[in-house]
Amino acid sequence: MSSCGLKTPVVDVLLPAIGELPWVEATLCSLSRQTQPADIVTLIDDGVEDRKRLTRLGNRYLGPRFRVIENRGKGISSALNTGVTQSDSLWIARMDCDDVAHPERLAKQLSWLTPRADDVVACGTQVWLTDGEGRRLQRSQYPESHEAIQAQRLERSCFAHPTLLVRRDALLQVPYRSALDGAEDVDLMLRLGERWRVGNLPQTLLDYRLHVGQVAQGYRARQTALQELAFRLSEMRTAVGADVLDGSPELAEAFVNWRLTDPGYADARQALTGLRYLLSHLRGRSLRAAAGCLRQTLAARPWQRDTRRWLQRLVASAPGQLRHDLLPASLAALALPRGE
Repeated sequence: MSSCGLKTPVVDVLLPAIGELPWVEATLCSLSRQTQPADIVTLIDDGVEDRKRLTRLGNRYLGPRFRVIENRGKGISSALNTGVTQSDSLWIARMDCDDVAHPERLAKQLSWLTPRADDVVACGTQVWLTDGEGRRLQRSQYPESHEAIQAQRLERSCFAHPTLLVRRDALLQVPYRSALDGAEDVDLMLRLGERWRVGNLPQTLLDYRLHVGQVAQGYRARQTALQELAFRLSEMRTAVGADVLDGSPELAEAFVNWRLTDPGYADARQALTGLRYLLSHLRGRSLRAAAGCLRQTLAARPWQRDTRRWLQRLVASAPGQLRHDLLPASLAALALPRGE
């Protein structure tokens, strides 16, 4: 209870927002239909195109529970940290402005987390991958128990970020890091899982929209390089109890530049993502979107020698395996000390 006797809000849903947001109405509508409604839905303006439209939609679907706060041009980690610090809710829920929450999402997550809140600080759910029209394509298979997540944590991303429900006090102690924007979710959940227990529900409680723009070369290659860095840093923390990025955040950009200048890496990442999205859309018989994914794949020129070499590596191993690659001398601070 607050000092003025008001009830402490339970859930605040954070929606970082940038650009045109063509699907935001579906997102807000889904939050208005929760069987256990959020106390607050906070849209964080990181550079939206039409603020008046957002305010109008938010008020229509959520009324006084909707608010917009400013954080324009500072990036997703800064936006989310701003939302966390300006909230007084017990739990922070994540969504993006193109997702659709199933009606029982918050109720099921709270029902699972509340009796475990002393040692479990976060949980996600399974998702349906959907196309731009909302047609369901494929269901996720994220590990569920803390033990299963920890066993796979350095090999793959174990959570769908927009499904997370996290204790706010944990996020105040372990905030998002702007140096890893693009893989901020992977980095966050690794650090949370190193200090507390985390989990995923087996239920599928959110529709996660796939669209061709997510295949873009610069976005995907940068994102995967930062994910690799997050795996490396987690391994370092486990081994030596320290994270070099805390004192030298500029190393993140240096690491990304190293990966992106390796011939074929960026094109291979674009081609592989395009192929995966293509297969998902074909399974769901979303042929027009599949054609767009094919165009993005071919634009990466996967037949070139360096791109083929990288594709063979990426297909043959788990995402986290690249963390074993030797680093150049300029990135020696990121190297894990090895015993003799």
